[in-house]
Amino acid sequence: MKPYTTPKKILITGATGSLGMRLTEVLSQENIIIIATGRNPTKKTFFEKLNIEYLIGDLSDRNFVNEITKDVEVVIHCAAFTSPFAEWELFEKSNIVSTQNIVNSCQLNRVRRLIHISTPSIYFDGKAKINIKEGDSIPEARSFYAKSKWEAEKIVQNLKSSAVEFIILRPRAIFGRYDSVLLPRMLKIMEKGFFPLFNNGEALMDLTYVDNVVHAIKLSINARGTSLGLAFNITNGEPKKLKEITDMIIKIRKIEVVYRKLPFALMYAIAAMIEVTYKMLNIKREPPLSRYGVGVMAIDQTLNIERAKSLLGYEPVVSLEDGLRYTLNNWGKDD
Repeated sequence: MKPYTTPKKILITGATGSLGMRLTEVLSQENIIIIATGRNPTKKTFFEKLNIEYLIGDLSDRNFVNEITKDVEVVIHCAAFTSPFAEWELFEKSNIVSTQNIVNSCQLNRVRRLIHISTPSIYFDGKAKINIKEGDSIPEARSFYAKSKWEAEKIVQNLKSSAVEFIILRPRAIFGRYDSVLLPRMLKIMEKGFFPLFNNGEALMDLTYVDNVVHAIKLSINARGTSLGLAFNITNGEPKKLKEITDMIIKIRKIEVVYRKLPFALMYAIAAMIEVTYKMLNIKREPPLSRYGVGVMAIDQTLNIERAKSLLGYEPVVSLEDGLRYTLNNWGKDD
């Protein structure tokens, strides 16, 4: 086995997403050549300020992927299509075909290591689950997103028979700097003066501050031995009830919000009818209510992160409260 050395050149896919942007920002402070790739031309200025090369392209294009992975030692594959409601073909192209191209190019260009960012959504089956471990059985997917990300994981797992090292990370509900999904959606509702609570807001869940995910990725870049070839759950390690989280947000933002308690069974049924209607009418945009969205807010789901702690040396570097406070107090300033 060759002695390990810190990589000199890293490729980050999905660099225009919230995780990719923060990761690029942090790694730009180190003595590493970074290539960032994405499909959003409006983000070019962000990377120019960091003196980082930004390549616009589609990862489903095999030739593009083969070209950008040349002379790269580590690929951090953050790119994914995450919409909870879209046609299967979009998920297949963005999450499966693109990952296959990444894996093939890593082998072709002799990339030393691939760090693949997956999702705990693969665990969700509509049932309460506490302390989920990476080795627990994976249920039949409840969404195209979860299905495509599980298929992508299996593609990465095929690298076990190759010279390319790999690590899979499954970060739960990322929020923080550059977030455009989790907290923005919650705040959009709250700023109207109300927030829906399913099952009285008792659902236990994990959130993960983006800097903690970046920390896990940095550990994965330098990991050795038994940590290679495995998947790792990543969270803040502070499971909270939904109402505890929303109470923290309300306190930090100093806003007045009235909780509306809604029956889970009824709202789940309504969400199902809305989804069917959207499909029948061929409406492409995301519906205002989905079964997955209702389920996530009403059903317990927490992750066990002991594997990451013991093998990667992972410990959250920012607490949930501090992460929420920074994010909410700097809203709009980091864009």
